[in-house]
Amino acid sequence: MKRTRKLLAILLALAVVLTTAQFGSSSAWAADADNGAKAETGTEKETVQYKQEKNTRKIQPFTEYSSQEYVELMGRGWNLGNSFDAVDTTPGIEDTGERAWGNPEVTKDLINTVIKKGFKSIRMPLTLWKRYDENYTIDPNWLKRYREVVDWATSQGIYVMVNIHHDSWIWLKDWDGSTSSPEYKGFIKLWEQLADYFKDESELVSFETINEPQFNKVNEIEKLDKINRAAVDTIRKSGGNNDKRMIIIPTLNTEASQDNLNRLNWSFLSGYPNDPNLIVTIHYYSEWLFSSNLGRTRFDELLRPDDETEKTPREYAKAMFERLKESLTDKGYGVIIGEYGLLGNDAGTDVLELGEELKYYEYINYLADQYKICIMVWDNGQFLHRTKYYWQLERLGEMLEKSMTERSSYASGLDMIYLKDDKSDDIKIPLTLNGNTFKGIKGLTEGKEYTYDKTSATITLKASYVNKAYDAMKKDEYGYAADLVFQFSAGCDWHQYLVKYGKPVYNPENEKVEGSVSGGITIPVNYNSARIEQVSIFQNGGLIGPNSSWWKYLECGNSYRPDYTNGTLLLKKQTFEGERPAKDGEIVLLIKYVDGQRDFISYTKKGDKLTFNGVKEMGEIEDPVFSSKVLIYLGETEMPDDYHVEDAQIYYNGWGTNTEKLLKDTTWAAPIEIVTDKVDKGVIGYFMDRYDKRVLNCFDLAIVERPVVSDVEVEAGETAASKITGVMEPEWNSPVTVTYDVKDDTIATVDEEGNVFGRRKGTTKLLVTVTQWGRTDTFEGTITVTGDKVITPTPGPTSTPTPKPTAKPKVKKAYKDLDLDGTIASGKILP
Repeated sequence: MKRTRKLLAILLALAVVLTTAQFGSSSAWAADADNGAKAETGTEKETVQYKQEKNTRKIQPFTEYSSQEYVELMGRGWNLGNSFDAVDTTPGIEDTGERAWGNPEVTKDLINTVIKKGFKSIRMPLTLWKRYDENYTIDPNWLKRYREVVDWATSQGIYVMVNIHHDSWIWLKDWDGSTSSPEYKGFIKLWEQLADYFKDESELVSFETINEPQFNKVNEIEKLDKINRAAVDTIRKSGGNNDKRMIIIPTLNTEASQDNLNRLNWSFLSGYPNDPNLIVTIHYYSEWLFSSNLGRTRFDELLRPDDETEKTPREYAKAMFERLKESLTDKGYGVIIGEYGLLGNDAGTDVLELGEELKYYEYINYLADQYKICIMVWDNGQFLHRTKYYWQLERLGEMLEKSMTERSSYASGLDMIYLKDDKSDDIKIPLTLNGNTFKGIKGLTEGKEYTYDKTSATITLKASYVNKAYDAMKKDEYGYAADLVFQFSAGCDWHQYLVKYGKPVYNPENEKVEGSVSGGITIPVNYNSARIEQVSIFQNGGLIGPNSSWWKYLECGNSYRPDYTNGTLLLKKQTFEGERPAKDGEIVLLIKYVDGQRDFISYTKKGDKLTFNGVKEMGEIEDPVFSSKVLIYLGETEMPDDYHVEDAQIYYNGWGTNTEKLLKDTTWAAPIEIVTDKVDKGVIGYFMDRYDKRVLNCFDLAIVERPVVSDVEVEAGETAASKITGVMEPEWNSPVTVTYDVKDDTIATVDEEGNVFGRRKGTTKLLVTVTQWGRTDTFEGTITVTGDKVITPTPGPTSTPTPKPTAKPKVKKAYKDLDLDGTIASGKILP
């Protein structure tokens, strides 16, 4: 796993580092081979060369197990994350080893604590970049220190996975696939040293070829096969116990899709039919929307409710274990989930809903037992304190320990019940028992404060008890009215909270709150015990920001961060970036709370500056309504204002006819931009967003030539007919109206039929207004009046325009030019 979100920023720095450091593209490696690796100390560089450390240990007794037996003996595992895999990537900064990413040096007490917690195996990620010279010889002091920690574990009977870690994305991903390339040769050299250094260890030590392999999207499976084969073949021929040592083989990106599992079977495992000492590894961090809290916080809710084939995070987990069984375990290969957890843990302890998080860890451990798979929790220091050796999230740590041997029970819904006022009805709480029995609520008496129905496994809290807890709090006091501890026959206790909440108050002191896109903006908030569940960001009613083309909620912790203790809401720069970045103008944040409340929060962006405006009163949001027919004139570059829907944005939904000719971009959720270089027609599927409302539909699209008004020449005192071509035929089931006016009625007038009467010598404009297919446009022609007469007052037709539908043409065509009296005139036909 990529330690924390901070690593994403480090990746940007690597683009610079790659040009000078001892890893990266083949050219960079070749330069190292010529010039020697450089260890940076300030601005000075010195050549470093290491002497290869030889293994001087005696060969240890070695017990052989089958792949599956070995996995079962490993039991539950723990990752020593962000220690030996940590590495300083900033140019000019001296490598600080296992302290590089903020953790202290590993102690024997830490390893002993892990063992006391019940873990049977430890994965020890090891990054070698910056710890070898130009010949890929590893720093012997680094190896000695690493083996010291390995020994602390194996001396107590703990299984240890030796693993090359962040080298996978730092430099190996750039490998071109050639076995003569420096990356390939360097990878083999590193494994030659590791294999020799640990070759005499007992069966407690296993080797994982590479962490999360990735290869820049070109021939990835072929490259993965070569890398895995290189490691396996190197290890097997290195002597000692390595001919029978367990080797762990990763899938591409250690991801467990069916395609990845199939390809590993076909392309790699089939090449080692006589090697029984291979194990397959994948990583599992649940589904991203739930794991990182992109507005999906519940373990048992559908991730995409509109999709009939969608699953809950629980169902996705079960399906993944089932794939591992059918693809690997049933074929005799043991499986290790080398990392598991939830990604939101990297962003902070309050990003995820703790109760739902506990359900995930409980269920994954249960599945591991059922499918006989070793699972190893990822801990980069956020769980087990590295110097005081306690669980930093006590209830989560307790769940990890209990779930090694037994199941836990919990409320089927959320662990919080929100109370806004006194309850007139009792509150029912269904339980998920997982084979246990309910024993009671600590400190409460069954029959008095609550009842329990064994058949339905449902607790009923009496309204009298709930109201008593609620009324015990002061009028303006918010928070926990009660912490109910549900007790069961086995597993962890479950905490069910009664929460008195109120309306959140933003910027309670009415201060001027400003920030920037680049630096973010922090708003003071009195949450009054309301908790944010979903956040969306809009501009002109349409979604903007990261992932906005396919998902409507921001990622908690990464884009925004509520601080319920100190009363703030931080919007990070990621909120305003992404595939649809914020433009200058008003930005609206829609915040939905777990208790059902919601707020619209208004900001103004001007350049990099952000200004908080306050809570925006929006009322009920209505579904946007778009025209069923759209008419575009050749040469137009923007959708006419007539089709504009206030506070709404329209996007292509991937469906339609002739769309590849009519639209500039036919990818899903692309803003609709119409190609107007030729006459054409079709049907466009779209979805339209207005804040949290979305409408899916389609519209007919016609692209036609612009109507043209012919010039008129008339004698003063005479009448002449005007003419307009390019008006749509009514056969398209849309009424067409044409009205007439003149700019200067002292020169000429026009009647409702378009007949022009000359009044005096001069020129003026004939204004013809055409309404068709939902749009109204005015086109101009020139009226020239000749002769010396001056007609006053006007005896001719009135100049007041009166709408008049065009006559129905006699020929059924989609589009014809019409003359003024409604008969067919010559013109182009819309194909």
